[in-house]
Amino acid sequence: MPICRDLLKYEYSNFSLTIIEYCEPSELKKREKHFIKLLNSAYNFIKNSTASPMSGRKHTEQSQHPEVAALIPIKSYSNAEADKKKILKENKNKSGIYMFTNKKNGKKYIGSAVDLYKMLSFDFSTKALKNELKNSQSYIYNALLKDGYSNFSLEILEYCSIEELLKREKHFIDFVIPKYNIIHDPTLPPMSGRKHSDETKIIMSDAKKGENNPMFGQNHTEESKTIMSEVKKGENNPMYNKPRAEGAGMPSQIIEVTDITNNQTTTYDSIHEAARALNINHTNISKYFSRNQQKPYKGIYTFKKIIVIKKTENSGSFLKSKKQIVEIKKTDNSGSFLKGKKQIKGAFEITYKKIEVLDKNTNQTTSYDSISEAARALNITKQVISYHLKALNPKPYKGRYTFSVLISNKTTTKHSAPSIKE
Repeated sequence: MPICRDLLKYEYSNFSLTIIEYCEPSELKKREKHFIKLLNSAYNFIKNSTASPMSGRKHTEQSQHPEVAALIPIKSYSNAEADKKKILKENKNKSGIYMFTNKKNGKKYIGSAVDLYKMLSFDFSTKALKNELKNSQSYIYNALLKDGYSNFSLEILEYCSIEELLKREKHFIDFVIPKYNIIHDPTLPPMSGRKHSDETKIIMSDAKKGENNPMFGQNHTEESKTIMSEVKKGENNPMYNKPRAEGAGMPSQIIEVTDITNNQTTTYDSIHEAARALNINHTNISKYFSRNQQKPYKGIYTFKKIIVIKKTENSGSFLKSKKQIVEIKKTDNSGSFLKGKKQIKGAFEITYKKIEVLDKNTNQTTSYDSISEAARALNITKQVISYHLKALNPKPYKGRYTFSVLISNKTTTKHSAPSIKE
């Protein structure tokens, strides 16, 4: 009802009350109608009090919502800036639903707060709003900063329990349909049914770069690394008990570990397997290779990568798939290959440690301990060398280099590299 709304909005001290007439109960409706017609009262919905309540009228769409038909607020503040102290004082330690209204264009924002004092204190801080807008989008924050608090009114629509906040907020949002609200169903998870735009993703990414990153200039402690590792083990791992898609991920790196104290060499199928066997962190082995370290790790272990070439028995073409591999051994003199125990039909594997590079311009041959070492020396990518080692084209790479694979028993299998674009 308009009269109830304005009594709450402007307070009783701004209203006068006049007793127009005393009369008999039987004459009340008739005399009320007489004065309504005479004064043409703007606050009266019903102009004929003698008629039945809905006579000649229809329910409006708003009247279908009896709770908020007139949207009567609990408290109303016509000027958010002038009433700031009063707003914060009267809403301390209270939870409820509030509504900002832009007096320039009538646009509204409805929100809820577990502590209205804290939430509104934040909303009244221009510095806090500007910082928030650096990382996210908000129509109401932009409007408050642009038009100023003096051009906004604030209404407390309802005080309610914390458990009912989101439900009641949605109730008022559905009824008012406020233009400043980005999320229209606060009961759903924050990004439910929505996706970040590419622009938003860039903003979010940039906001976490450099000094803005929480880990900038810091390193995880060994304890933290252990905890993060344990969290992803066993059933907690997203890939637990799931087969890896064919061709997915990087193939495991076979390595040889030599214990120089007893001159014993052991081969492992992967860096992780070696790390577990030696009871060390796998990153230590990875760093050994990336730094091209020559000094034994802890004065005990040296590591070597075992690179494999996969070749079919019949066609001579090389396989990219890690499947269909068998171990082979070379006989002493005949040059024929003997199949090992892990035979898989149709293919064999050759292991090698070094490669040779022949420079056609100088006719000079140079040996390298690894593809990576050769790539650094020639200033090309190791992927290029790997590609040419697997190729069977007599044309040298860039018309200059041919690459030879040195097999572990010192027998060299030569493969010329074709010319390709890097």
